Amino acid sequence: MATDRVLTSSALQLGLMEDDIVRINAGGTFFQALRSTLCQVPDSALASMLSGRWEQGLVRDDVGAVFLDVTPAVFELVLSHLRARRIRPEARLPVAAAPYHEELQAFLCFMGLEQEDASFTCKESPMTAARAPFSLVSVEGHFCGGFKHNRANAAVTYSSGTLLMEQILQGTLPDATHADKRAVYAWPTHCDHIFVLEFGHVVEVQGFRMMVARMNRCRWRVFADEDTEAALIWQQDMMSYVYKRELTLAFDRVVSAKSLRFVIDGLEADGDIGFYTFSFF
Repeated sequence: MATDRVLTSSALQLGLMEDDIVRINAGGTFFQALRSTLCQVPDSALASMLSGRWEQGLVRDDVGAVFLDVTPAVFELVLSHLRARRIRPEARLPVAAAPYHEELQAFLCFMGLEQEDASFTCKESPMTAARAPFSLVSVEGHFCGGFKHNRANAAVTYSSGTLLMEQILQGTLPDATHADKRAVYAWPTHCDHIFVLEFGHVVEVQGFRMMVARMNRCRWRVFADEDTEAALIWQQDMMSYVYKRELTLAFDRVVSAKSLRFVIDGLEADGDIGFYTFSFF
């Protein structure tokens, strides 16, 4: 089968760098499809997973194919539907007889593919943030690299579009990454330090955990989407120099959001902070 990479108009609309062929291992059976076919529902979790932004974080089998833990017959129906949509955009979602009916419905809901068909309703709760991939979409202020054991590396700076900072937060850094590029540090400036993490679609978030490399006096505020009222405010009041521990912060209520904006301020004197892997619950 030809594997030459092409760039189509649909791929451009989706923001894909290349419309290459993606090989998927669905429950032990292999499928191949154009990336633009798989990603044509823009806000779906499937499109987010296979957009090319999270190549390092995808689960793969021993031959490098993207692994999806789904019954092959179910994924075959979904792939057939996505191919039909390229020819007839109003194509209806597939249905399956027992024993695959419930699994197909759950998979469509989990992947966010039900949104294009008004006749199909997901009866289950929205996906929790714990199961959803996220990306780093914007950075403001001053963030730099650093070592997990309490040392900043000012020579490495992060800004919007920096893949390295995204990989640090996702926990998907390549093993060969230099030790001074394995954490994110911020120190006192006249501006706030802000970064935004975005999920593939709206998820339910109860809170998050982060690994702390260094934490001194500071304030964290977390905003859901474009909200002006913080969903969480956490204050570190002491110069503590605590490092290498997990910090868990929970919202007062479950938050439904597609993105979370983290605002850090209140750093004083030499009170820099450092953190790395994030996870949500």
